[in-house]
Amino acid sequence: MSQKSSNACTPEWQRLCRLENKKCHVDDEDVPQCGSCIEDHHPINGTCQPVQNGGNCADSTKNNCDVNAECIDVHPGHHFCTCKVGYIGDGMRCDGR
Repeated sequence: MSQKSSNACTPEWQRLCRLENKKCHVDDEDVPQCGSCIEDHHPINGTCQPVQNGGNCADSTKNNCDVNAECIDVHPGHHFCTCKVGYIGDGMRCDGR
């Protein structure tokens, strides 16, 4: 089991990432960095832009994600489903472990 990282996303890192509309995370080398876009934003030309008209994830009739999955708008008109922690599957079907 790995130890808790001492290089967690500090408030400074979180603020920096938030300015870019990105989430802070610690990578495999234990280094904090800005990663995926925050909720209601999607990547366009290397930046995280707000989703217009709510995107597919805001309306469950526009996406096929399981109720136990997170929906992520990746670019206009397209989304990605990933199972929540504690569930396994392809995002369109997520089963408890």
